[in-house]
Amino acid sequence: MPAPGRRRPRRRGAGRLLPGPAGAGAGRRRPASALDWGGGRRGGARATQEDAVALFGLFGPPDVARLEAAGNIDGLVRAAKYKKDAAVREAARRALEGFLDQLIQRLDTRNIVQLQTAREALCLIGAPARDRLIHILEVGHVHRRQDAAFVLGMMGDPEAVPSLSAAARHRDPLLRMLAVQALGKIGDRRAVETLRRALGDPETRVAREAYKALERMGAAGGGAR
Repeated sequence: MPAPGRRRPRRRGAGRLLPGPAGAGAGRRRPASALDWGGGRRGGARATQEDAVALFGLFGPPDVARLEAAGNIDGLVRAAKYKKDAAVREAARRALEGFLDQLIQRLDTRNIVQLQTAREALCLIGAPARDRLIHILEVGHVHRRQDAAFVLGMMGDPEAVPSLSAAARHRDPLLRMLAVQALGKIGDRRAVETLRRALGDPETRVAREAYKALERMGAAGGGAR
């Protein structure tokens, strides 16, 4: 026992909060860092430093092969926009094609970040994704058609104009509106007749979007505003 008036020396490591046994609640979990990422085929595994290098390209270009093997769609999207190397961008774009089915399914998510990533990835994939979305727009369930119309508008590919023009006459008003919006974004003159007809749509929001689209194309001649 130490002498009265003297403080007991503090043991090395005393006062630190150490992890307790499972279920004991004695420890505290370390906050998730930027290197903790899940999804893909890794099942939520903690990323190593090498994973971070592959994802962010900290010490060079992103490692597309590793991102593809990990099923890391977010990382591939970033790699497909890597400004310093066109070869990396093209490799990432090709890798994203392998996840086309998964990206189409991800359009159903309510997670806005994942949804935006899926849309962006489909745009980066280009023609293969466009063709799949056109097929969905023509024969899919109405909600899938709505998703397809929106992303086709983001793509801005004139190849989608005939199918979008047909969708602008669908019985579902939301699909009609999204198709009209997409036609306006694409800006192809072949859509002018369809858009003028949509000015008389019984749904005000469809007619309004048709007018906006025509105005953007310099073809507005009156109608709903």
